[in-house]
Amino acid sequence: MSFPPTKYMGSKRALLPFILNSIAHLKFDSVLDAFSGSACVAYGFKQRGHQVHSNDFLRFAFRVAHATIENNNTRLDEDDLSQLLRRNRKAKTFIQETFADLYFNAEEDAFLDNLWANIQEMTNPLKRSLALASACRAAMKKRPRGIFTFTGKKGWDGRNDLKLTLREQFLDGPSLCKSTFRLRLHEALSLCGRTVYLLGGCRINAQDAHKEDSLLPD
Repeated sequence: MSFPPTKYMGSKRALLPFILNSIAHLKFDSVLDAFSGSACVAYGFKQRGHQVHSNDFLRFAFRVAHATIENNNTRLDEDDLSQLLRRNRKAKTFIQETFADLYFNAEEDAFLDNLWANIQEMTNPLKRSLALASACRAAMKKRPRGIFTFTGKKGWDGRNDLKLTLREQFLDGPSLCKSTFRLRLHEALSLCGRTVYLLGGCRINAQDAHKEDSLLPD
C-alpha cells in the first residue's frame, strides 16, 4: 500500500525511491528514523519488511507515525466515522474563537472544534491517532502548499485540494493507514544486531544517537 500524499513541508516522499535505492546494497534488520516528520521514509522501510523505530519531537508527527508505523491492522470503520462526525454538544469553540477568518472559513473551524471533541472521546489509542493523523493531513491539504505562515486566500487557485471541504479531506484520510512495530529512540539504541541509523539523512553511530534522547515525545 503506497503512503498517502500530504503537503508536509520537508517530506521526503519524492526522494524516497532514491533513498531506498541508495542503501539497497546494505544488509540490516532494523531502521531508526529519528526525525520522522511525515513518516513516509519509515513507512517505506516498513513496507520492505524491516523493523522500524520512528521518532519526532512534534506531537502531530508522532501521531502520524503511531497511526502508520506502529499500527498494523487497526482501521477506522463506518461506526468510528459516524461517531467522529456526529454533533457533539460538549464541543468547545477554541478554533472558532482563536483562528476565525485566518486559515479556514467559519464552517470548517466549527467542524474542527467538533471533530476534536469527538476524538477526545475515543478510547482506542491507535484509532485516536488515526483520526488525528487524518485531521492533520486534511488541514495541510486544505492550505496552499500545506503551510500556515500566511493567512487568508493568498495562493488559492483551482486545484482540487482547495475545492474540497475539510470534512471531505478528512474522510479521504482514514483509508490510508496500515503499519508496524514500536516507536522510540532509546529502544533502538538498546538493539543488538545490525541497525541503520537515519538522522536527517546521515548515518550516525549509537553513541551520537544518544544525544537525541531529548527529542522523544512524552
